[in-house]
Amino acid sequence: MNEPVSAIPGNIIKTFTYGNSTVHICDDYMVKTPEENQKIWDEYNRIARAIWRAAAERSELVQAYYAAETEEEKEALVPALLEAGWRVVKK
Repeated sequence: MNEPVSAIPGNIIKTFTYGNSTVHICDDYMVKTPEENQKIWDEYNRIARAIWRAAAERSELVQAYYAAETEEEKEALVPALLEAGWRVVKK
């Protein structure tokens, strides 16, 4: 049988075979220190907060656009919508 080949060496704890493919599961992530784990979680939380903040800002713009009572109010929001990545299609 062939020896496992990996670009990154790891501690293989389980091997699965699916047809012609072989998958090796490594547990190297478990050797991290508590400080390293905290750093990973801090980075994860930073990214998640940025995504939620961006989604909330985009949502507020769309809600303001649909709540606008006049066409002038809607037109005033178009540049901000475009800058936020929305595509505005006028009817």
